[in-house]
Amino acid sequence: MASIIIKVPFSPKLCATLRDEAPEGVTVHIPPIPMKRGYFDHAPIIDITLTLARDVSVSLFVAWLLKKFERKPPTTKITMRRREIEWDEGKLRKAIEEELQIEKKSDET
Repeated sequence: MASIIIKVPFSPKLCATLRDEAPEGVTVHIPPIPMKRGYFDHAPIIDITLTLARDVSVSLFVAWLLKKFERKPPTTKITMRRREIEWDEGKLRKAIEEELQIEKKSDET
């Protein structure tokens, strides 16, 4: 399984959409957001973790993820194992495929 962390400004609509429309085999973890008066005056940056099962189509997942952010790409970043990845379809797909290969090799040993 590969895990990706996306740092984005909190949006209830985005969080609901990611949870409800995630492809099969993708787990979405959104941390609890403390509700305080004035909290949403400035949207806090949250870490959304997306975990992919091995049998998930990487191309399908990347296309889905980029579509979710096509209107307004996050101003922050995507990370995998503390490595920053650009919001580029080819680079994102390559990074996920490499991660899945690393995990596959580690399971074989």
